Amino acid sequence: MALGRNGSDHGAGKGRPGRPAKEPDPLLGSEITAWVGWLGELVDQTWPTRREATRALRVREDELSRMLSGRRIPRREWLDNLFDALHARTGQTVDTQARAQARVLYMDALRTFEELEKEQPGKRQEKRPSWQEYTLRDSVQEASHREQRIRDDLEKAHGQQQTLTKELQDLHGRWKRARAELGRAEKDIRAQAVRREEDERQLAAAARLVRELEEQIEAREQQRTTMLERIREQQHQLAQLRAERDALKEKLSELKGSYAWRHEVERRLKEEFDIKERAQGLLGTAAGMWTAAWLLDGFTIQGDLKQQVVIVITCVVGSYLCGMSVSLLVMPLYATVAVPALRAAGRNDQRRAERNVTVASVVIIAVAWISTPYGMWLSVNVLCAEWLGLPVSLQGGFPAVLAMVVTVGAGLLAQLPLMALSLPILYGRLLIHERHEKQRRAQQDRVPKTVSRY
Repeated sequence: MALGRNGSDHGAGKGRPGRPAKEPDPLLGSEITAWVGWLGELVDQTWPTRREATRALRVREDELSRMLSGRRIPRREWLDNLFDALHARTGQTVDTQARAQARVLYMDALRTFEELEKEQPGKRQEKRPSWQEYTLRDSVQEASHREQRIRDDLEKAHGQQQTLTKELQDLHGRWKRARAELGRAEKDIRAQAVRREEDERQLAAAARLVRELEEQIEAREQQRTTMLERIREQQHQLAQLRAERDALKEKLSELKGSYAWRHEVERRLKEEFDIKERAQGLLGTAAGMWTAAWLLDGFTIQGDLKQQVVIVITCVVGSYLCGMSVSLLVMPLYATVAVPALRAAGRNDQRRAERNVTVASVVIIAVAWISTPYGMWLSVNVLCAEWLGLPVSLQGGFPAVLAMVVTVGAGLLAQLPLMALSLPILYGRLLIHERHEKQRRAQQDRVPKTVSRY
């Protein structure tokens, strides 16, 4: 099935009322605008409602809305699901040229979208292969196709060479038989002088036949030499293509490794500076602080309820700022010193790399736990008591550590009901993740694999 001006089937949406379309943000760039226009026109003309489109494309409505507004770029494999859904809807198959045009629009939009993501470092990025990784995969696939074509040409050249060799052997045999006949004719001419004239004619005919056979042999030799040169040239091209393919595979492997380590550092930084988790733990921390003030003599919180709430919020924010300051010192050191060393060790010894990662994680956690009590002590005595003049006090040393332990324990007990309520949500996410993994494996099984015959 051929697609229209923007890649959609003009006959799919006839006879149905239109839907008001939102213009994409011009700041997204012409590539993303072209991609969003193509996708929006295809979806709106194929399915009457967005709910039918999301059900056919197996995405949520918010995801489809973000894709149609240019705020989200899906994986390139999602295009196959789109074409399958279009085939199931219209009963027509999208041709190869239309698929190639859609892939070009997608790759241009993905490259522009990644540049916009780099300009917004705080924005959560989609978990998908990058534009460069897709480009390398296409280069490897194209090199494999070129290698297959050269192998087919090489096989044909070998067959032609065998045919020429057989013809050359036949010509040599005929030439030998002609020479033998010429020798016998010469002997007969010497012995029979009476039939000299006829024998001379036979001798001339045999000589012409010998010359013609020699010319044919020379022409076949030239063809054989040309064919051998062509075979050597194709073998040289095949060796170059194999070298380029190996280089591309090695580069792709290094790129995947660098992305894996960078994602590991980003994941650790996000876990450390996740404001959402800090806000969710505010209630448990407040309950823990009131429990510690009730149990310990060295930790007192006085005043009315409003002052106590201000004290608790100030202490939580101060402790978080202290821990964040320590993390700002430890995490860059981990990213610049520990990660390259772990990568170098991981190439040679995987177990050693995993052990070093565990040791580095334990060191970071230990530094955070050591700095947290003193951050709480500074928050109570400096921020609340001295700067804000609030009625609160916390002695240093062991009472501060004990108050931190009681705060953490009481906070965890306070969050147990919230954790029990969130278990069904976690179980639902696990089921959705398992379903997506099965779909991804099924798509990988449908990808054709090239089998080498040399």
